[in-house]
Amino acid sequence: MLPGCEDYARDCVTKTATWKRRGVKITFFNMDNSSSEYIGGIPSKVLTELGESDALLGRISGGSLRYKNTERSIKIFDKTNDSFRFEIEVSEDGFIKLDIYTKDKNKIKHPDLYARKLVEKALEVFRQRGFKIEGIAAQWFLKGRLAGDNSREYLTNLLNGMSEAKAAKNTWTGKLAKDLDFPQVTSVATTLNARNEPFFVEVKFTSDPGKR
Repeated sequence: MLPGCEDYARDCVTKTATWKRRGVKITFFNMDNSSSEYIGGIPSKVLTELGESDALLGRISGGSLRYKNTERSIKIFDKTNDSFRFEIEVSEDGFIKLDIYTKDKNKIKHPDLYARKLVEKALEVFRQRGFKIEGIAAQWFLKGRLAGDNSREYLTNLLNGMSEAKAAKNTWTGKLAKDLDFPQVTSVATTLNARNEPFFVEVKFTSDPGKR
């Protein structure tokens, strides 16, 4: 076990990764992510269980997590730092809604939350429950503390001359949507604040017309 690893993981095995602590990059042995029993540091079975629990431990961080799941939603939170969370749900019209924060305000990534892999597994679970997934409805705050990486990427893309649809496609969620076979942007709805400034945007990603 490398120095510092014991502070972050209860199971440290062959793979290496990096985790920032107090602004210093350290290296530790990470879990073997090829294991089907875990997605990052989250047990796969957590995504299939209904109900809630405060007794979840991150396999990589060893930290305290909690989950709260229903038939159509999966929510995982860090109990000690609410900057970190993973939330996904299926709306009544079949669109996936995401609320994911895997980095804190200092851009330090949570070692247990592998967002892309968690989304992929969640969609598999929802489909097994009989939900027909129509696409992804991305909702981004463009200003304030809730503005995340997608918001910044979207606004930067607009400043670089992209159309709204292209700007949305070139965000983290847009690229994820394409990989999940939802490459088309079918609507972009922007909400203005009291000062007539863009404040919130909802983007719908769907499959190609021939595949619907």
